[in-house]
Amino acid sequence: MKEKIKYKFEYIIYIFFMILSMVFPLFFLQILGKISGIIFIVFSKRKKIILKNLNLIFPKKNFFEKIKILISCSAHFGRVAFEYLKFSQKNNLIEKKVKIEGIENLKEALNFGKGLFIVSAHFGNWEVAALALSKKGFPQGMVYRPLDNPYLEKALSLRRTLYGNWLIQKKGALKQILKDIRAGKIIDILIDQKSIPEQSFKVKFLCQETYIISSLSKIVKLTDSAVVFLFSYPEGSGYRVVLKKPIFYKNETEIELTQKYADILSEEILKFPHLWLLHHNRFEILKN
Repeated sequence: MKEKIKYKFEYIIYIFFMILSMVFPLFFLQILGKISGIIFIVFSKRKKIILKNLNLIFPKKNFFEKIKILISCSAHFGRVAFEYLKFSQKNNLIEKKVKIEGIENLKEALNFGKGLFIVSAHFGNWEVAALALSKKGFPQGMVYRPLDNPYLEKALSLRRTLYGNWLIQKKGALKQILKDIRAGKIIDILIDQKSIPEQSFKVKFLCQETYIISSLSKIVKLTDSAVVFLFSYPEGSGYRVVLKKPIFYKNETEIELTQKYADILSEEILKFPHLWLLHHNRFEILKN
């Protein structure tokens, strides 16, 4: 009963901010989001997690450098949370505010005819990037973990699928992913989340020995599908979405492929750490 009341209360808060996003312009929501993100981290236990992650990733940076990243990261993801309500409404903001580079790389990978994985991380604004691509005519199956709150889950699902994207729940996703890939479709997957050892390969990610999901490399090896990495970078009140050159399977082992993918993510996150979601215990081993 208490859980249901909590979910309804969270949903009321969501409705309030959704109405707010319909009334106020994007720049106001972004400023409000940045301020809220900083206030949240000041009073949240998650600042310890962020600093713990930064100590692991950047052992040579001093305390003040890490605090600067912590503040920038918190402000960025506060912005992300607030602006998504505006970007995911039926309007022309995406055309105005999101620039996409590398569409030719996407087309090259699709022309290969073996399906395509768009691979990224909780970096920049991956949700807006997915909306922008689908609105551009490249809908994707988005692999995700449903929210615990059923009311918020339904609301967010409607926004994610606004322009033709479809959702694939992470648990038991393999069958649907294989079906879509073999049909030549696009699958959008984030590979920076924690994963249990039984479903992963141990590789180096952000200079740490850790686990990365093994399913991507296994499916690539099985289907010969292409992989295109996507990164999004804030530019003013908008974003620059970059699609990297396609990666084609070249008889690597599954663990070699997984390490290759981890290296690509690591390189970008090390350059722009404040754009990566540092708020989770990423390097702790999950158990069943």
